[in-house]
Amino acid sequence: MTVTKTADPNKDVKVDDVITYTVKVKNTGNVTVKEITLEDTLVEIEVEAFDLAPTEEKEITYTYTVTQADVDAGKIVNGVTAIGTDPGDDPVPGEDEIETPTEEPNPKLTVTKKASQTSNARVGNVITYTVVVTNTGNVTISGITLDDTLVQLDEEGFTLAPGEERTITYTYRFTQADSNRGRVVNNVTATGMDPNGEETSATAQVTVTAYVPPRDPDPTPDPGPTPGPEPEPDPDPEPEPTPEPTPEPTPEPEPEPIPEPDPPIARPDNTWALLNLLSSIATVLVGGGMIITYFKKKEEDEDEEDEEETAARTIDAEEEEDEEEEQKRKKSKFFGTIPAVASVITFILTEDMTARMVLTDRWTLLMVAMLAVNGVLAFVTRNKKEEDEDEEEEENA
Repeated sequence: MTVTKTADPNKDVKVDDVITYTVKVKNTGNVTVKEITLEDTLVEIEVEAFDLAPTEEKEITYTYTVTQADVDAGKIVNGVTAIGTDPGDDPVPGEDEIETPTEEPNPKLTVTKKASQTSNARVGNVITYTVVVTNTGNVTISGITLDDTLVQLDEEGFTLAPGEERTITYTYRFTQADSNRGRVVNNVTATGMDPNGEETSATAQVTVTAYVPPRDPDPTPDPGPTPGPEPEPDPDPEPEPTPEPTPEPTPEPEPEPIPEPDPPIARPDNTWALLNLLSSIATVLVGGGMIITYFKKKEEDEDEEDEEETAARTIDAEEEEDEEEEQKRKKSKFFGTIPAVASVITFILTEDMTARMVLTDRWTLLMVAMLAVNGVLAFVTRNKKEEDEDEEEEENA
């Protein structure tokens, strides 16, 4: 006894497709086979037992609906067995098996993510994220887990058949760092395994922007006065006289900028010393006093010379000594003017009285030294004068 089995359709079947199986049982022996029954690995066949004489055959048809497990497996393997007995009650078996490929497996996940707030987020705001994972392929995905870039998720692995979806909800608190950046970008990735042990994944992203204070509105520009109705044109306007051209004024040359004077050489900190000014004034006064004394003494000597013309002349040695003393006094007076002039020049070159005043600076010692030199010269000259006067009084006596 032989059994043959065919399927329609015989390939690329999908879930819920209906396959029609046709089974033909034929007695290829030389005795009758009685009480033949059929057993199918997938379908329970409701066919009454039958007999087949030699060369006789019987055709049985039944259907099978494709399941997701069949597509996950990638094929449908279906076997059928016919069993009968011969006249001696010995079993007579016959069987056949057929394999029907399913459609090409296409594992695929889709992830969507939404936030309860996508703009104007402030520090401390709680944002609720809603993630939906959908199996958009044609095979079952198992062991699916979620990985979020901001939140640690404790979701256990789950399985999704094609077309199934799962919703996961969790929260995140908007931070100061997010506000400083102006937004927070959150990614979530779903990863699972297809029936062949291959990994498949999908990612979704959502951005929440931070609150930005509004700027002050720009002032509305003044539209100006509303124009009134235009006057009607005069039907006979009088011609206006042509204005004579006004000669353009000759532009005056711009004055050249006056260069600012160079700052004094000794004023790195823009100050001037009061003690330097007082020392310079005192030096000038001492020197001036010595000059005045010199000219006053000269007048007195000229008067004495007029009186001496009528008196007896002294001996030549005394005259030469007087002239020598006179020359020494002139030199003393002359040297007395040098510190005074040097003091004034030094003050002019080193001080700027428009700057901030201080008591002393690095030139103070020099100014005081020039005052001291002038004072010593004045003192020596003064003592010499007194000695000369005492000698004259003794001679007159």
